[in-house]
Amino acid sequence: SGNAFANNAKADIEDEMNGTPDSDPEGYADLAVVNHVDEIVESGVRGVVMVHALEDGLVPYNQARELVGLLVQAEMPTEMYSAATKNGGESGTTITGYSGHNDSPGAGHASETSTTHIVMRTALSRLWSLVDNGVVVADYSDTFVDNPGTLPLL
Repeated sequence: SGNAFANNAKADIEDEMNGTPDSDPEGYADLAVVNHVDEIVESGVRGVVMVHALEDGLVPYNQARELVGLLVQAEMPTEMYSAATKNGGESGTTITGYSGHNDSPGAGHASETSTTHIVMRTALSRLWSLVDNGVVVADYSDTFVDNPGTLPLL
């Protein structure tokens, strides 16, 4: 691809999987969360909360949307929060960053150690409301998180 990071990631994945997707399609498919919705539902969790940046450069946003659809179809209470801009926090890894546009206002993939990235701020805020306040996951909600605030989509 010409992208050293992508080439190294590809090599690492193929080394870990002992081959390519062509040589082990079932093994690679088993890594995808969307192929484990039944297990999520059967696990006993009472709901799923997902927070994802629109411009995530490591995990494409469409993967979260696909998982939301499958969870809702399986009647699992699901909340989806979509973050657009970094809103004062760091940008994380963005799609546009890979194309050389590092000045994007978009929120990218968050580090799990971040306390300023909009994705992590939103995720931790929602977690604390679940743990500290006994709030439950809604049947289904879809919320756009951005500057200047949080806007429910439904």
